[in-house]
Amino acid sequence: MFKFSLKEQAIFGRIFRTAAEVRAVVSDFVARYNTRWRLARLGYRSPIEYRARHFAASNLLMAA
Repeated sequence: MFKFSLKEQAIFGRIFRTAAEVRAVVSDFVARYNTRWRLARLGYRSPIEYRARHFAASNLLMAA
């Protein structure tokens, strides 16, 4: 099983001139991670997909 961290994927090996550059890279990484990465622990869904299903199921239970 491979684990990749924010540092490995977005920070290491890069040179940033400003804190704003770092924030932009981190923001892009987080957006990509939440929308595109499929995680085994979430049933091979992205975090966004998992949350959407979880909240939909919770809302159905609360409505009943």
